[in-house]
Amino acid sequence: MVEQVTRSTLERQLRSARREVRRKEKLDVSEAASGAALEAERANDINDVVFKEVAAKELSEIVENLAERCLEGDEGRRLERNNIRLRARVSDLESEIGALRRDFTERTARAVEQEREMMALRMEVSGGINKQSDELAGLSVNGIREIMAGFVSEIKGELLADIMRAVGGMMNAKLDGIGDRLLLKPTIRPPLAASRVVDVGHFGGVEGSAARRGTYEVGNVAMEGVTENWSTVTGKKGKGKKLKAVPASKPSCGTSGVASSTTPLVVAVPPDPLKLPVGGQS
Repeated sequence: MVEQVTRSTLERQLRSARREVRRKEKLDVSEAASGAALEAERANDINDVVFKEVAAKELSEIVENLAERCLEGDEGRRLERNNIRLRARVSDLESEIGALRRDFTERTARAVEQEREMMALRMEVSGGINKQSDELAGLSVNGIREIMAGFVSEIKGELLADIMRAVGGMMNAKLDGIGDRLLLKPTIRPPLAASRVVDVGHFGGVEGSAARRGTYEVGNVAMEGVTENWSTVTGKKGKGKKLKAVPASKPSCGTSGVASSTTPLVVAVPPDPLKLPVGGQS
């Protein structure tokens, strides 16, 4: 913005200076023409007078035409516009050239700095190589082998650690992927009422000493008052009845209120007619 204001101010000053110069030139020419006319009037020779009058008139017309052409004509305005445009273009070119020069200077300085850094790095690397070569020259073959073995073991350990980390990551990803397809966890139910020890004194409306004395426990069946062959025989002569112990059904898990029992029931069984005594004898 400041550059534009400065440029416009300079252009105005330049135009005013040109107008002033043209005005002075016009006055000088006018003065010369008027002087020539006065001299023609004072001359005694007619030829000289006519010649000077014609010259003065022509000079006056030329001055007027030049003044109109330069100050008020279309050609003057066109030339002035072209001059302004060319001056602006020249200023833009000067600014671009200055920017290019600055960029070139910065690039040159940067290249010199990089070259210095590279030279320092080369010197450092060459010094380190020379030092290592001197150290290796002072070592024996076994020492060099130990150093190389240490390098190899270190590289092997790093490689193994990288492989284990990669494999572990892949396994974790696979396990996360199949986690939704695994079976559900087994449901653990609370203990049933049938697993408790129950004192059975009455079962299915049958009462008896064996039933009253019987006990039941899951996993350990204990019965009292019953023989090993699960049978009891009682009766009278001729009309006796054989009582046979029949085991009851297994306990059901769905029964509520009364616990199931496997205590044998005492059931009356009619005697076999083939084994009855003849004539009422036993």
